[in-house]
Amino acid sequence: MTEAARPPIAPVCDVQPTRPVSVGDLVAAVEAMAARRLRFVTATCLDMGGRFDIYYHFADGVKLDNLLVTIPREAELPSITAVYLGAFLVENEMKELFGINVVDIAIDYKGRLFMTELDQPHPMAKVQSGATPAGQGE
Repeated sequence: MTEAARPPIAPVCDVQPTRPVSVGDLVAAVEAMAARRLRFVTATCLDMGGRFDIYYHFADGVKLDNLLVTIPREAELPSITAVYLGAFLVENEMKELFGINVVDIAIDYKGRLFMTELDQPHPMAKVQSGATPAGQGE
């Protein structure tokens, strides 16, 4: 089949613009996603040095909706497991691997989902708790 004869490739997904929400509005925004009957897909955590950017991904077929919460390193992040119980895995992952203080997780592994007491705490964090991020506080 020649290149010109190939049918056009349909987009795999329809990604909507990411909507920033405050920490205080996170649970209400997630409840709104549940009211729309969207499926919770996962959350993505990005360590930005002095803060964390956390993206929550929701799907309706091939349509993806995303929420973004930005928090300082030491801030509390409310769990969304009261709305989407399945979020307990990714919330435990963020807590354990990045050191994010996720509070009120329905099923909290207390830092032992992947790691043992012999492992380095928060191996994915750019800065360990209590340390100053590079280029800050100098």
